[in-house]
Order: sequence, then C-alpha cells, then structure tokens
Amino acid sequence: MNLAQRIRQARKEKQLSQTQLASILGVSRGACGQWEAGISSPSSKRMESLVKSLGVNFEWLTTGRGEAPVSNEIANQQLSSQTSLMPEDLQAFNLWILKLPEDEQRPILKMLNNIQQICTPEAQSCK
Repeated sequence: MNLAQRIRQARKEKQLSQTQLASILGVSRGACGQWEAGISSPSSKRMESLVKSLGVNFEWLTTGRGEAPVSNEIANQQLSSQTSLMPEDLQAFNLWILKLPEDEQRPILKMLNNIQQICTPEAQSCK
C-alpha cells in the first residue's frame, strides 16, 4: 500500500469526505484528491496535520510500517499541545461567527462539529 492509499484508507475509516478533510486541514478538496490519487504528496507540515486529524501513526502513514492508529489520548494530547487558545480568542471567534448571516454560519458550525468528532474520545468515529 502506498502513501496515497493509506491517506484514503485513514480518511474513510474516520468517515470523512475529501471536502471535510480538506476543510479541517485548511486545503482545497482538490489537494486531498491529488494526494489520494498519488499525483502529489502533502508537505511535511500537512503530513503532521494529517496524522493528528486522522488519528494515525506518523510512521505508518509515511512508510506503511508499524501500527496505523494511535490512541485517542495521544492524538488529543498532540492536538492540545498544538493549540494555545485563550478565552479571549474563543470570545472573539464567538462574536465573529454571531455576526455572520445564518446561511454562512451553518457550514462553519458543521466543520467544527466534524473536528469535534475527530478530536473527542467520546465521538463514535474515534472508537
């Protein structure tokens, strides 16, 4: 199995579409499609994001060796160590989103829900 196949497999196991994964990673859906088709490869920064978002082992994703999944606890620790949101950041985000029209809020809230499903141990997709 090559890198492209491992990315696709991990994404499907998380029950994410290419569009959802792209949104989480901050890339275009086309970029995800190119990775899965083997046309291009993610940068090292994107590989780190893929590992965390998909909950897989870095070595497995890059080489195919080792165990594929990492524990939810490790994935959550990695994610929390990467984020340093302060209460004022969250408040500013809440104010910003509330100012948006409802039809623009929905896709953002849906994306946040998808991220929550990946990042919380209670989520069905993390089991």
